[in-house]
Amino acid sequence: MTEEKRGSVHVSAGVVATLARLTAEAVPGVARVGAGGRGPLRFLPDRLTRASGVSAQIADDGVRLELSLVVQQGFSMLEVASRVQREVGEAVEKTVGLPVREVNVRIQDVQ
Repeated sequence: MTEEKRGSVHVSAGVVATLARLTAEAVPGVARVGAGGRGPLRFLPDRLTRASGVSAQIADDGVRLELSLVVQQGFSMLEVASRVQREVGEAVEKTVGLPVREVNVRIQDVQ
């Protein structure tokens, strides 16, 4: 049986960023994805401050992600960041079907 090409499929960078955010939020030790809670806008949802904490770029050679995290006190920041890198990379590759070239994590705060 042959497969017919029925058109194209495009996954937006925003969808990839949302998947990365949801995956990172599920990692133990991640308090939240996004900026730390010290500024005057700390009570507003990220969507209102335009600081989702995730940036995704899709290129010909794969996906590159940048995540900003707030880590819970008592967890190893290095271990949390490494697990986020691993789990986000695996989720994006499995769900979207594109190779992940980089998952860069910035620890912005601890709570």
